[in-house]
Amino acid sequence: MKNKISAVYFFLIISSLVLLSGCALELLEIGELAAEEAGGLAASEVAAGIAAEDVALIAAEEESILGEIVTEEGTLNTKLAEVRVREALGENPRLYVNTRYGTKDIAEITGTRTIRVLDKGISKSIPGEFFKVKGDVVKVRSTKFLDANDYNLKYKIYENELVLVLSERDGWYTVWLGENKVGYVKAGFGLLVPVLASTSFANNASHHPIYKTCSNCNGVGTIYKTINCTSCNGYGYLNCNSCKGNGKITCYSCNGNGKNTCYSCKGKGNNTCYSCNGRGYNTCYSCYGKGYNQCSACYGRGFTSCSTCYGTGRLRDQRGFVHQCNRCHGYGKFQCSRCRGHGNIQCSRCLGQKTFTCNRCGGHGSITCSTCGGVGTKTCNTCGGVGSQICHSCGGNGRRHCDRCNGNKTIQVQYLCNNCRGAGQIDIADY
Repeated sequence: MKNKISAVYFFLIISSLVLLSGCALELLEIGELAAEEAGGLAASEVAAGIAAEDVALIAAEEESILGEIVTEEGTLNTKLAEVRVREALGENPRLYVNTRYGTKDIAEITGTRTIRVLDKGISKSIPGEFFKVKGDVVKVRSTKFLDANDYNLKYKIYENELVLVLSERDGWYTVWLGENKVGYVKAGFGLLVPVLASTSFANNASHHPIYKTCSNCNGVGTIYKTINCTSCNGYGYLNCNSCKGNGKITCYSCNGNGKNTCYSCKGKGNNTCYSCNGRGYNTCYSCYGKGYNQCSACYGRGFTSCSTCYGTGRLRDQRGFVHQCNRCHGYGKFQCSRCRGHGNIQCSRCLGQKTFTCNRCGGHGSITCSTCGGVGTKTCNTCGGVGSQICHSCGGNGRRHCDRCNGNKTIQVQYLCNNCRGAGQIDIADY
């Protein structure tokens, strides 16, 4: 009975959960329809494909850029690299930035050091004059010096980018690139043109200019001139880095001496005599260093037996009587006449000295080195005794190819057109 009641309760719980989930789905669909009828996204935003939450983000982005460009200090510190200029002859140039969905005009240049903020309609002073890069690339240096090797190169700015020229002194612009980047650009050589140069007639209401393309630069604003290469000074080559222009390098084997220490005698010029091991004498091989030899007549005994009595000292006569040997007088032996009773005789080779002078070294204990002939040095095999070698980098001519001019001695340098000041057009009334 209890099992049947539990099964009924379980069935009722499952049924109620299914009904509640169906109601929740219906409420969710109704909420979505209501949101669409209420216009959750504006019609223009839907057409542009912009989500509602992105609208505020885009507005904040533009406001951030505006706030960075125009401040009370007049700086464009963090966004100058993103700013570009839109120019039209006879009109003030305008500054704009590229936003996520197009360009945005933010300010108008009204003077060399003043701009007008378009959204707020107020004028602001800036710390320098806007210049635009007219060449392909302009090198910003850390010092006022045109280094051909670009050791003082600090930054590079490229065509159509903007910089603020803070001052001009000694033929150099002090430029500011934003983000606290300051450097120097050679005036005229750096191909920087004032932004207001091409719109200098904008504020002259009494004059209605008629422009034509500059014939000097064909409307480009810059011209190329051929000058001597600044890296090689017009020679087309540079001194070899390895030999410094000498064509030769110091021999690495002998360090320029032309000679090496003899490897056999280590520079001494002689070697130890191998016959006597440097002593200058040899032990007598006849007496083995004793100075004497055993007497060959008495075999070292010092006496010889009597040949008459055969060493007995007695003789038997014909009658059978024994009597003393008349020759040895009964001793049976004689003193060795050769060694005089010593049993040994002086060595005939060393004359009793036990040693004799080394025949190979003459008693010096050393012999002249056969490798170097006693000099202690040997001619360097690498350089042949000259002390130098031909430089392998330049082949001995002391020169290397100039990479900047490719050996042509001259280079093409881009200059600002003096006729139109970089505008590319000139006023007919001036001619």
